[in-house]
Amino acid sequence: MSLFGVHPIATIGVLTGVVNLLLETFNPVSLAIVIVTGAISTLPVGSYGLVVQLTSMNTGQIHIGLHG
Repeated sequence: MSLFGVHPIATIGVLTGVVNLLLETFNPVSLAIVIVTGAISTLPVGSYGLVVQLTSMNTGQIHIGLHG
């Protein structure tokens, strides 16, 4: 849904309403694999995501905390 400009929180809201219908049609294990894979695939593409934060911390390019 993000291709159409829908916010991720709104996507989760829609998905929770539709998941019961999907469970009747699809295997729950397959559906869980698709949801987890989709969630994990967003990590490397986010500009301030987890991978970017960890890389910048390990290379010394970011400092956590307040500097006076």
